[in-house]
Amino acid sequence: MNQKTIEGIEGQIIQESIPEFQDQQIEPLQFQSIEKNKILKYQINNISNQYILINSIKNDQTCYSIALNQDDTLLLASADSLIKIYQFKKGEIKYIQQVAIHQKDVNILKFSKQYNSDSFISASDDLSIKLTSSFTMSNPKVYQKLTGHSYSISGLLYNQKGDLIVSSSYDNTIKFWSNNSKTKFGWICTQTIYDHKNSIYSISFNELENEIISCGEDNLLLVLYQYDLIWRVKQQIRLNFFGIRLCFIDMNTFIFLSYSSSYLEVYQRIDSRSQYLKITNFAIAGVDQPCQTYYPSSFNIPKQLLFIKNGYNLNILKYNHESSSQFQFQLTQVIEFNFGFNEIFGEVEHGDIYGVVSENGDFLFTWDAKSRQIQIRKYQKKL
Repeated sequence: MNQKTIEGIEGQIIQESIPEFQDQQIEPLQFQSIEKNKILKYQINNISNQYILINSIKNDQTCYSIALNQDDTLLLASADSLIKIYQFKKGEIKYIQQVAIHQKDVNILKFSKQYNSDSFISASDDLSIKLTSSFTMSNPKVYQKLTGHSYSISGLLYNQKGDLIVSSSYDNTIKFWSNNSKTKFGWICTQTIYDHKNSIYSISFNELENEIISCGEDNLLLVLYQYDLIWRVKQQIRLNFFGIRLCFIDMNTFIFLSYSSSYLEVYQRIDSRSQYLKITNFAIAGVDQPCQTYYPSSFNIPKQLLFIKNGYNLNILKYNHESSSQFQFQLTQVIEFNFGFNEIFGEVEHGDIYGVVSENGDFLFTWDAKSRQIQIRKYQKKL
């Protein structure tokens, strides 16, 4: 795996005029630099249901990504440059086979979101995105290879209609790939965003998939909006500290996490035409611990749960949008993976933890470098 050294830098800001709205730069509030030196203490609010470990399967190779199909029957797990395929049913997991379609480590896996489809996309350190299709998974076939990034791919978004892929990279760009079935070329790159000036670590769709947020090593957070079939920068937020994770919660709220922080930053806007503003911080576990950039944060709508890795911990937060206040989070569970100092190698462990939650939120799958297992947890009442 080609890991980049993480160092925050100042990013250059480029403004762009857009019909009906103007790209806006928001400077960080004065108290932000003071807050960074202050460690916020988190508090777990226990609820009756939590994710309980029910099963596991050994996977000795490094697993940077896990994906589950729409009906929770097939599971993909990267294993260095390989992709392992498992059958999954009600907590039981069975190995089927592995496929070798990449030359280097596989970093990202995603199934198509279209119903009854087992096609998937994968991204690798070999700088390619591959689209693979099969009805049975007994003999998966790569039907298209997308190339264009010059450094490792850090994020992938795949829309519900199955006609748009968005990729981010350590090469500082965000690329948009469209599926034009009317031509012999199939998937092609239709647009590239160059506004980031250093590695991009995280991207996220809103629920309508017409807005994207991104962050990275240049201390810059971008809000992109699709206008007249073109993606444009709607807002630029300068940050004091570079970010590694962000995620939309609803149409007007998203969260942002800077590297090794003790808290999430919560951003909101009043309506769809206004700019996002930071409204508060929320304490989570994982401060001052090394953290890899893969394993994007996610918000599960059926369970109203936010999953966000920070250091050696996976934080799970409940969101109550019907609260009398503007927002309400509860930290309901912290899964600790007990990394630390490796005496054999004489170095601090990096906290390799990666995973995914099922669409209905019933199952949580994780892999960590400590256990070298794919662990399966079910959302149920605590014993």
